[in-house]
Amino acid sequence: MSRLQLNSFNEVVIPTSLSDRQISKFNTMQDSLVIRNGMAYLSTNDLYGVLLTRGRDDARLIVKRYKDDLRIYFVKPDRLGIYDRDEPEYILPVGIYILLEFLARDRPQRAHEYRASHAFLACIVAGHPQLAIYTSIRGQMLSWGFCRGDS
Repeated sequence: MSRLQLNSFNEVVIPTSLSDRQISKFNTMQDSLVIRNGMAYLSTNDLYGVLLTRGRDDARLIVKRYKDDLRIYFVKPDRLGIYDRDEPEYILPVGIYILLEFLARDRPQRAHEYRASHAFLACIVAGHPQLAIYTSIRGQMLSWGFCRGDS
């Protein structure tokens, strides 16, 4: 395993075999993250990029196949204040991370790609501006004693 490396812009370089098209799906997915109460959620309709499938239908089949194992990470859209009938469910990123590990185990020939997908998704979630602002404000409020530690 190679060590982490920084490029000339002081950014971590992640070697991957993902295509430019697959990477562009991650870049567009950042706009579809739903942020509520400091938590990120992804629509199950938008997982085809993360799951490295050719289309949405293939991604839906994968989600359906593993749904029993991931049940606790799913959220109905109305709990997030989303009332669009085309949105079946949302999932917490941790559920997707676990799903990607299941896929890496079940499809070892693509394990490296699934783990790279996990890393890219984690970067997107960690760097999302709304989450950073929420965390910063919440941390200040806690340090000033304006709220308790629970949400």
